[in-house]
Amino acid sequence: MPTGYTDKIKDGISFNDFALNCARNFGACITMRDDSSDTPIPKKFLYSTYHTDNIENAKRELFDIKVLTEREINKRCKFDYDEEFKRCKKIVAGKIELRNKYLAMIHKITMWNPPTSKHEGLKSFMLEQVTSSIKFDCDTKYYINEMEQLKLLDVNEWLESKMESLLHDVTYHTKEHAKEVSRIDGRNKWIKDLRDSLK
Repeated sequence: MPTGYTDKIKDGISFNDFALNCARNFGACITMRDDSSDTPIPKKFLYSTYHTDNIENAKRELFDIKVLTEREINKRCKFDYDEEFKRCKKIVAGKIELRNKYLAMIHKITMWNPPTSKHEGLKSFMLEQVTSSIKFDCDTKYYINEMEQLKLLDVNEWLESKMESLLHDVTYHTKEHAKEVSRIDGRNKWIKDLRDSLK
């Protein structure tokens, strides 16, 4: 029985096309393994703009906060506090809602009478799945604690925290961009070497 790779041999696929199709399962092309076999392997893989965009955004925000007035910083302090509180509150509400849905399902499972003794294991498995999901998906302690510990920062605390966070973002995304460039350059070399060997 032919595979997705060998199926086209019967139709007379060239060695080069067969090799390039198989290359999807290796190194440089591994991210293409689930793409349609009609999707051509690019001449060059491109760098993502994710890290460079984040670097530029952090640098722009660093510049912007340096020119804020004390009044504007106070507004930002209050805004950040309110947003973080809302975020935690929303997560807690979502976890409580999910817990209620899980409990409703447990009730349905408990009320279900398996048709035969051979189905008892299924009922036990279903209960175990939902019970373990409650434990992992519905714990609100962390976020409730976050809300209780949350405090409105003063101007200097907010400024220091924000600057530190933005400088961290610049450093982190600079390192990650360099790693990505190295990976993409390696992938491009692998593809070039493969194409050159097929000439």
